[in-house]
Amino acid sequence: MRLMQLVEEEKKTLIHRLINMGYTRTPDGKDLQKLTLTEVNAIYQNQKRREELGIC
Repeated sequence: MRLMQLVEEEKKTLIHRLINMGYTRTPDGKDLQKLTLTEVNAIYQNQKRREELGIC
């Protein structure tokens, strides 16, 4: 598989997880699909940590 395909698959997976957490857009209204994998991953890690700490 090409690197670009792997990146897109990972991004879709993280976006799906974020949506399941109730997170659909950034606080400034950006669509998650428009973000980079790095940005989506950072948001996911932050949200996951917030859930672990009970700060939803």
